[in-house]
Amino acid sequence: MKLFILVGDLLNSLAKKFDQRTWLVIAVLLPSVIAFLLPLGFFGKTIFAFVPNSSDEVIYWREINTFVDYGFGGGQYSTDELRARFAGSPFGSHGPAFAVLYGSLGKLFGWGENSAIFIHLLLVPIALFLAAKIVNPNSKQLLVLALLLATWWPLQLYIPSNMQEVLHMSMAILLAALFYKFLTEKKNKLRIAVFIVALLSLTLPLRFIWGALLFPLILFFPEKKTWKTWALAIFLTGLILLAGALFVRVFYSPYPWFSAELLETLRRNFAEGLRVLFAHFVDSLVSLVSLKNGLPLVVLVRYQMIGLVIAVGIWLLNTRRERRRHTEISEPLFHFVNLAAPLAFVLLFYDVLDTRDYRMFIAPSLLSSLLFVFFNRMKYAYSMIILNFLFLIPLLSYYPQFRFQNFNYNTDLLREVDESINPYLQFDPAAERWCNTISMGKYGAFNPISYPLTAIHSGFGISTILDWKGFSERPLQAKYVLLDPAYVDPKFGSPVNRFDLVELNTTPLGSLYLNPLADCD
Repeated sequence: MKLFILVGDLLNSLAKKFDQRTWLVIAVLLPSVIAFLLPLGFFGKTIFAFVPNSSDEVIYWREINTFVDYGFGGGQYSTDELRARFAGSPFGSHGPAFAVLYGSLGKLFGWGENSAIFIHLLLVPIALFLAAKIVNPNSKQLLVLALLLATWWPLQLYIPSNMQEVLHMSMAILLAALFYKFLTEKKNKLRIAVFIVALLSLTLPLRFIWGALLFPLILFFPEKKTWKTWALAIFLTGLILLAGALFVRVFYSPYPWFSAELLETLRRNFAEGLRVLFAHFVDSLVSLVSLKNGLPLVVLVRYQMIGLVIAVGIWLLNTRRERRRHTEISEPLFHFVNLAAPLAFVLLFYDVLDTRDYRMFIAPSLLSSLLFVFFNRMKYAYSMIILNFLFLIPLLSYYPQFRFQNFNYNTDLLREVDESINPYLQFDPAAERWCNTISMGKYGAFNPISYPLTAIHSGFGISTILDWKGFSERPLQAKYVLLDPAYVDPKFGSPVNRFDLVELNTTPLGSLYLNPLADCD
């Protein structure tokens, strides 16, 4: 407690050094300035020297690039050549929303390897400026906000990326401001609710668990809360979450997530499905609390999430006990729903693995942290800032590993990929999507899904093959195949021999083959 008092006194003194307008400028620009300086300091390059490299961001970038150049008329993106149930969707296991949203901006302003960086460098300060105008925080709040965002390491890690995370964090910034107004003002509640629903409508197709925030929105809209209000909030929120899950099932191409395995098991044997679900929950919980499961920054976000859920849970219980004194429950209940919903989703249906769960946590935990600042819950905000500062050294050691390839790519390799692949591809915008698709084997150390793929013709979709034995009962559909010619699957054999693939050329990413069984002219 003395530490919080000391920090508070120090910040009170520091806040007086500048006026409110100056602190506003600092808070709005600081995250983007830090993100700009990090690659300059580590690699001697500006943030605009970026190219996408990790498998997810390369696929995101290519999907956007295909949409910019050909709309829905490019090749098929998928895993194991399993397309979305809605045949009109050419997009892969991340769904259509992100590609269409960023692709629409790309159609207006052009799309290159570093285009997402421009979007992120503008999106974060715009979101912060709008949030500050909505809330009108004082000088100390703006100072705390600047410190919180400057040390919010996921923001610094993902501004130079082609991932969804900065979009979600920017949405969290705006939602924090709007929910603050919604929970504190009695006037204009309908107008604020409309803005919240509009934002959630953008985020739901990207990550449907955002729909859980409809629960506090519906519950706290009327002045008096009866059991009918609670029932309506639960019912409508459940309906929206179900609709979001169905959207994923229809418009996202299948991927071997645990949730897909669970649904199949439940369909065959409900009791066995419940047993599998419980076992997965236990395994996920153990992985979540393990200090050895993941990098220090990933572990930090996990423990922040756990700590926040426990803290707001205790706060909510204490508030419920004090209801005789008319203590308002809206604030702790909002935090609990915002934090517990994604945590429960990850533990029950998702994976605690690498950065998968971490990416699900960073936007909700940022949203709650910002609300702590807006509501002057400074002990919570100070705790988050202090924890983030403690992980400064892990960040500085992790950043050059995490972003090295994004800024230190081989331009000769890009040229070689272009020259060894593109002349052998025939793009036909009138043909079926599989005729404009390259299937790629991904196994062991052989992973062609990295930055060289940006050099391949933008019209071609990419299908990543993770499970060759699945093709024992169905044909290979893509016209082109890129794989290691020496690869032999233990259960399937050699794909080259099984499909009588015709080698077109040797490339730095493996051999490029023509699939004679593809239904293409």
